[in-house]
Amino acid sequence: MNKYKVGIIGCGRMGFLFDEDEKTIKPSSHAGAYMSFKNCDITAICDIRTDRLSKFKERYGNVNTYYDYNEMLKKEDLDIVSICTPSNLHSDVCIKAAKYVKAIFCEKPIAMSLKEADQMILACKKNGTILAIDHIRRWDRTYEKIKELIDNETYGKVTSIIAYSSPGLMNGGVHIIDVIQHIFGRIQCISGHIIKDLSTDACGIGYLTVNGIPCIIDATPKKYMKVGLDIYTTEGILENSGITRGEKVLVFKKGVSSSFESGVSELVEPFTIDIGISSPPLVNAIDNLINTLEGKDTLRCSGDDGRKAIEVAIAFHLSSYLDGKRISLPIDTELGILPRQTSYNERGRLDD
Repeated sequence: MNKYKVGIIGCGRMGFLFDEDEKTIKPSSHAGAYMSFKNCDITAICDIRTDRLSKFKERYGNVNTYYDYNEMLKKEDLDIVSICTPSNLHSDVCIKAAKYVKAIFCEKPIAMSLKEADQMILACKKNGTILAIDHIRRWDRTYEKIKELIDNETYGKVTSIIAYSSPGLMNGGVHIIDVIQHIFGRIQCISGHIIKDLSTDACGIGYLTVNGIPCIIDATPKKYMKVGLDIYTTEGILENSGITRGEKVLVFKKGVSSSFESGVSELVEPFTIDIGISSPPLVNAIDNLINTLEGKDTLRCSGDDGRKAIEVAIAFHLSSYLDGKRISLPIDTELGILPRQTSYNERGRLDD
């Protein structure tokens, strides 16, 4: 069994703090996921906050700690690095890490602009480094099942889609954009309307086409979280619960002859679809990354996939700046968007 030395740059929520939340299904962080593998050894961590470094060591034991990731990369002979820093640092960290490690697992969004994403992808290709982007639903059994059902036309042909996202097109939005492109194919065009708030990465609602299928993306502010898909088919509606970090429910509402009017079909009560045995998506992601390193699998979400997701989000913003003008993809723009840190407040910033 190959052994892998792992470093984590950024010890915030995705680095390890999500597993401090008693409500989350464990593991929900990079550190927790790596700890699930006997052949992964977290040997070094980096953060500018000493309290987070100390808390990490309290939870996971003795590791080498650094304030400067450059020093960590030079001193530690790492195989894999997770980049869990704020998004505006992804590009610089990735480009430098690519010279030292075999694989990089970078949090979404890949970067703030297409230019930054291109630089990251190029650096990894030049150094033969695998670049995976954490669009976590790629490794979620619910969405695997949805793709299987759609590909097989189990419930008929898709006629339209409504996709729901938490606020922040470059935060939660890229998750649902990636899911759409993973399941249905490349998005061709978008017309968007931004709903401004106090953040750099606002909410919005937009209309797009994907493989000729009309789709609405709803990333409007709500007092609750809804992230998922309502997929309208010729036979009914396939939908998932939209729960963000918990066990998801996949249901189908079938159209049948109405009991109340002749010649009309109506939706019956939904029935739950068995998605099979599932495991935490981050564990699946690390497993996929390791198997890709060993030549046993192909990467489910690459740097190119991450770039395609932010391209749509940036086009969404661009369309809104142009009063909802229809934007065709691909685009060539210098526009960059600073992603919000959280969907929970109008500022889009964490309080800690």
